Amino acid sequence: MTDAQAKPTVHELPPENVGRGLLFSLAVIPVGVILWVVVWSLGFIAAIIAALVSIGAVWLYRKGSGGRVSFVGVIVVAVVTLVTLVIAFLGGLVADYAAAIAAEIGGTQLDALAYPDFWTFFGLDLPAMLEGNGLNLLLALGFGVLGAFGTLRAVFAEAKAAPAAAYSFPLAQEAPAEPAAQFGTAPAVTPDLNAIPAYEVPPAAAVPAVEPTAPPTPETDPRV
Repeated sequence: MTDAQAKPTVHELPPENVGRGLLFSLAVIPVGVILWVVVWSLGFIAAIIAALVSIGAVWLYRKGSGGRVSFVGVIVVAVVTLVTLVIAFLGGLVADYAAAIAAEIGGTQLDALAYPDFWTFFGLDLPAMLEGNGLNLLLALGFGVLGAFGTLRAVFAEAKAAPAAAYSFPLAQEAPAEPAAQFGTAPAVTPDLNAIPAYEVPPAAAVPAVEPTAPPTPETDPRV
């Protein structure tokens, strides 16, 4: 494998984009719900579905965040996994209720879902269904935690071991590097101040002294 094909290290990854990672990870919800309903309809509560949901959520989050998964990313993945399992469990109840309605009116489960009062009756019977399937709900969440534990633990360890500089921002802007010298230009020369001759100030011109004259007297000036 060449250097260009090598997997980038944590230091080489771009900053984590939590919002974009969350949007990408939400795509695992419909896929996880469909897989869960199919397995639920077969009469199983499989922890493998929860494991697949968590793995898919982490993979999608990395695709959206730029590759990084911080502590915030771990929480996002855990919440998305939990929400997927809760919706999937409700989807299993809908599948069971649709099967019961289809047995009464005839047709398939899709025909029961298209029945005008299906969702009204489902909402009225939901509390009793949750009460009767409380143990199954706990088992589903328990298997979900077990299935996703390995993946979330690995991601948590990765976020803990990541350098703190990868999730911080510099407070001061670094000075820009000096531009490289272009081809054909003379290198910059620092002038030597000691080599510059000092400027000599010419001496001031001599001003002849003026002797004061005596005031005029009658002997020297007849006008007095």
